[in-house]
Amino acid sequence: MFDYWLGDDCVDKIAKTIAKILFEFHQNTRVPIYFIHGNRDFLLRESYAKRCGMKIFPETALIDLYGVKTLVLHGVFYALMIWLICVFEKKFVTVNGRI
Repeated sequence: MFDYWLGDDCVDKIAKTIAKILFEFHQNTRVPIYFIHGNRDFLLRESYAKRCGMKIFPETALIDLYGVKTLVLHGVFYALMIWLICVFEKKFVTVNGRI
């Protein structure tokens, strides 16, 4: 939604317009809106989320997506997880003499 977020106490005209549009969409359709913090919008808090009619997810969330357990997380955490898996897999393979 945003390139950055300065905080809920620093809401300009664009942020107010976005909140109004999202809130009306949520009210009219009953489609839930979820938000997960990224790199430059971690200051977005409950007060703005409430104005938008959206729910803030934790940094990682395991949800049921149409019967499929799905891990929801920000891309940075995904990249870190992949890196850790690669590092530990290499150490595991090295220790077991497969490299």
